[in-house]
Amino acid sequence: MMKKWMMLGIVLLVLGTALTGVVFAQSGEANVGEMNVQSRSEVKANEQRGYISIEEAIRITRGYADGIIEEIEREWDDGRLTFEVEMRTKRGELELLIDGRTGKILEAEWDD
Repeated sequence: MMKKWMMLGIVLLVLGTALTGVVFAQSGEANVGEMNVQSRSEVKANEQRGYISIEEAIRITRGYADGIIEEIEREWDDGRLTFEVEMRTKRGELELLIDGRTGKILEAEWDD
């Protein structure tokens, strides 16, 4: 009897994981760690509107410092698209705020 419940739990876990993947695929974004990866159609639409992609924000961050990007968030703040990036480096934690239209780094804060 215990084996049946254990097998049922495993089956439900596998189905739940598969359904979660379908939901992410249909939403146009998928979480990779704490990063949101845009779908191709979303990237194209944002480029047509004059915004940089998350991938471009990652390139800008890597050009600023070497390290591991732990989190990136795309946010609208007072009508302005920004990317907030958290990176772990040898020097310490780095937080960048990147303008979503120009790609300019608006703020850089080190937490040693």
